[in-house]
Amino acid sequence: MRQTRRRGNLLRGAGHAELTPEMRLELLFYGVAYGVAGFEDGPAEIKSLLDSGVRIPTTWDVSPEAAAAKDRGHPQADLLGRVARH
Repeated sequence: MRQTRRRGNLLRGAGHAELTPEMRLELLFYGVAYGVAGFEDGPAEIKSLLDSGVRIPTTWDVSPEAAAAKDRGHPQADLLGRVARH
């Protein structure tokens, strides 16, 4: 219960913070990859951000998390891999 409450607070806080599109993409990537409550609409927003040209900076490598999601059979593994490849 306590961990769920913290996750909810993180999501609410992030929603009010002034995030760059790149930061928003990274937040969504991790929320979707780890199945955090409140990120159910994340895949659609990730697709929209990618389609508009937003990318996570190349200094941050998310490919290990994308590969782990694929290995686990994550339902959004292809999308997470798309984020990692850019």
